[in-house]
Amino acid sequence: MPHLRHGEQISKLHSEWIVRIVPPARPSSGQRAIRVIRRVANRAGSVDREIVADLIRAIDALATRCDELADRLEHQQIVVDDAVTIFGEELTRLRATAESRDAGGSGETGLVTP
Repeated sequence: MPHLRHGEQISKLHSEWIVRIVPPARPSSGQRAIRVIRRVANRAGSVDREIVADLIRAIDALATRCDELADRLEHQQIVVDDAVTIFGEELTRLRATAESRDAGGSGETGLVTP
């Protein structure tokens, strides 16, 4: 499973959010005046920004947790593959032993040869 935290969608979310909240390096006097007017006229906008910022932090936390779970699942898959290989080999050995024991009394090997 690919990791989400550094994935394309979350990186895009961060870069778009940065563009919206970070002012230009040297805003002109007109841009500063517009920003002050917007801030005064729309006090609820700051609450919206805080909610969006909280939402982005929550998305980051979920992406981090999903990445941790993906790592754990990958580790579990390795463990399960090892167990299947070991038990498969052991089962094959036990079956061969049981067949040779059953065939030992009658002279048959239990294997079909052409």
